[in-house]
Amino acid sequence: MELIGVAVLISLSPISSVIITLALTGSALIGFTCLRQVDVKVIIAYSSLAHIGLAIATIIYLRSIGTRSAVLLILAHGFSSSRIFFKK
Repeated sequence: MELIGVAVLISLSPISSVIITLALTGSALIGFTCLRQVDVKVIIAYSSLAHIGLAIATIIYLRSIGTRSAVLLILAHGFSSSRIFFKK
C-alpha cells in the first residue's frame, strides 16, 4: 500500500511517464525472456517480475480500476506462487 501513497507523489511529477515506460518495457523484455526458459520455476520467477512491473505501471497511472487490478494481481500472485513452491 506504500506504493499507492508514493504513486500519488510520483504521478504529479514529469518523471511518471519515464517510470511507466521503463516498467512496461521491462515487463515486455522479461516476457520474452520467459519464452526461452525451460524450467517452470524459473518461468514463474521471471513472470512474477513482469507482473510487478505491470502493477507498478498501473498504480502510477492512478486510475481507480488500474489500482484495484494491480492490488488484485499482486494478491493473486502471492497466493498462487506460494502454492506452487509449497512442498509436502
